[in-house]
Amino acid sequence: MYKNQSGFTPIQIILSILVGVVVLGGIVGGVLYYSKQSNQQVQQGSCGDGVCGPAEKADLNLCPQDCEGQTVAPSAQAPSPTGQQPTNTEQINWDSPFGIFGPYETLSAQNPLKSVSKTDINSILKDIGVWVEEMPRGDNINEISKSGANIYSRIMCTGKTPPYTSDQKCKDSIRSTINQYKDTIKYWEFGTEPNGLTPPTGWKGYAKEYATDLKEAYTIVKEECPDCYVVFGGLGGVGVGATEMPGGAADFLKDALSAGAGSYFDVFEFKQHSANASDYKEIVTKLNIYSKIFSDNGVNINNKLIFIETATHDGSPNPKYNYSPGLKSQTQAQQATGLLKYYIYSISQGIDKIFWNLVYERHNFGSTGATRPDAPSIPEGSSVFDYYGLINNPDNDGDSSKKLAYYTYKKMVEVLDGSDWNNIQTIQEKDGIYIYKFTKNNKVTDYSTAFNTETKTVSGGKVTITLKDIPVFVEGN
Repeated sequence: MYKNQSGFTPIQIILSILVGVVVLGGIVGGVLYYSKQSNQQVQQGSCGDGVCGPAEKADLNLCPQDCEGQTVAPSAQAPSPTGQQPTNTEQINWDSPFGIFGPYETLSAQNPLKSVSKTDINSILKDIGVWVEEMPRGDNINEISKSGANIYSRIMCTGKTPPYTSDQKCKDSIRSTINQYKDTIKYWEFGTEPNGLTPPTGWKGYAKEYATDLKEAYTIVKEECPDCYVVFGGLGGVGVGATEMPGGAADFLKDALSAGAGSYFDVFEFKQHSANASDYKEIVTKLNIYSKIFSDNGVNINNKLIFIETATHDGSPNPKYNYSPGLKSQTQAQQATGLLKYYIYSISQGIDKIFWNLVYERHNFGSTGATRPDAPSIPEGSSVFDYYGLINNPDNDGDSSKKLAYYTYKKMVEVLDGSDWNNIQTIQEKDGIYIYKFTKNNKVTDYSTAFNTETKTVSGGKVTITLKDIPVFVEGN
């Protein structure tokens, strides 16, 4: 939800509820609405209403002005390497786009949170999580498996200079990790932020060598686990508008694909960090930039799955130390509505999985103990990662409460998980009004946790809903 800079002036939206639009064949449609400050009326059912309805979508010549720019954005579905779904049938909601990055990271990274255990985290994941990205360190994978979440993880090697796989120990390590977890984990990211980390942990300045290492890793993974997926290590990305800077993520991708990397991964991942709630469209801007690079190198991005790791913050991280001069202070409400916008807009544009950065905030991230060899320490409380997360870190300010973002995430999964992700309908994306329709078989009825609910009476095929500063889920009976 856009926050009105002058306040939270309510906006009255007139919604036309038509059979076949919200309720179709017994399938409940959950429709998300959010708006800028603007007095708009949305009325469906006739040509010129600004809505590309089902009949108009079926025949784009029926009312071209309504359907201009209105497209259904199905999730890109790359086939499993064996032509089958992954074999771990105990995992549920395999196609769910909802994920959490590094739920244990705050417990094990620099300045670890000691008052919370892995068991505590698992209880939270059972409450909100569907997918998690966790590292194969120590007992992490065995412990996270107890949460019931699907698991996505990483393989990587280090060395003096790339290609790291020239060392047999590197290849043996990859093979051993895959063998150990191949019945539990089916998605493996090779390295992470290869464009941003210098040797001995990354490939900054070595894109062609990353392509060489990726090919070796891909070969090993497929030999040991034919139904596993290999993920192009999430391209680092901070701030807004920096993707195409010289030597940045776009240049790295160009060089890697030109070196033949395109044939050796099933999933492409990139990241969006140090951004405000209002910057949610930057994710799709990046995707469009990367898509063109794929095309220029003869690779069809539609044959790849697309993952992202992202987050936005509450509080006041220091823009100077987060490579993002436009970074602003935000309230919990802004973080929560930003979370929903990041997810819904990205999903509607064909992104398959979104991993939200962290369950708990970090504490003095990057301040005491270098996060990487080439990064200097920064003042305490400066990093945006200290303000991420769905739950407050008591080591920061004594507060261990769940944020509004936690309840928003929980409700989002509750309402939308199990939707038909290949059939998301874009009703409108213009005039400050964004409307998307999701369909699922079972109606969600419990709204008591985080959102106020009420029943509206339909009169003459219309219902009036007043929108304030937060998005609204609308379901038809």
